[in-house]
Amino acid sequence: MPQGTTKSADYDLNSRAFERAALKSESYRVFALLFVLGVIAVFAVVRGIATQSYALLIGQIIILAFVIAHEAVMLHAIKTALRDDETVVPELWVFNIFIESQLPTLALFVLLLAQWMTPYQVLVAPAIAIYFLFITLSTLRLRPGLTLFTGVLSALGYLFVSFYVHLKFGETTTDRFPFPVYLVYAGLILGAGIIAAAVARQIRGYVTAALREAKLHSELERINHDLDIARSIQQGLLPASPPQLDDFDIAGWNQPANET
Repeated sequence: MPQGTTKSADYDLNSRAFERAALKSESYRVFALLFVLGVIAVFAVVRGIATQSYALLIGQIIILAFVIAHEAVMLHAIKTALRDDETVVPELWVFNIFIESQLPTLALFVLLLAQWMTPYQVLVAPAIAIYFLFITLSTLRLRPGLTLFTGVLSALGYLFVSFYVHLKFGETTTDRFPFPVYLVYAGLILGAGIIAAAVARQIRGYVTAALREAKLHSELERINHDLDIARSIQQGLLPASPPQLDDFDIAGWNQPANET
């Protein structure tokens, strides 16, 4: 086989192996995300009942139900791709990243509409921590570019809410920080995306090295198996006992260089 063809085959094998590893990692990420969303849903129900903020509760449940359904569809697509040894279409990845990165943005708008807190309190509400949660989990995609994309979209979503609050409520409330403070928040979200992308790159390198080592180990096992077969064939060619000739004593000795 020509050398170029061999390299191409090795590249295709490594690419398929990495794609399967990435899909398995993505399935773990979706499982973790579904668990977190379930915890958030329980917390939202308990807090909504305790504070009797039913409008806020309904909005949160609708958003969470939509995102949970979307993640369930993603998990089914990933499982199908693993079963059929295929890939997930890129458009579905992009849509998934957009939905996940803008979930905290929707949560902030729900808080604004429910008027459970003042507009500028919404901009520093614990809900913004969900941005960082989704960015952190995105490292399990093993694709630094997608992780960075998640960080960029998250920062843009927070900026959109900040400008909306500033333009609509800036003159009617006094419980606000200087606007550059909210720009710093957006910068922190973007910075988290950049750091997460660097972490995803490191994880990707470790996974690639592990796959390369596993492939090398498999090749060594195959070579050793072939050598064992060759040794047994060679030993089978040797006489079981020395030939018997009158007036002669015949002896033989065999020392293989290695396995063969």
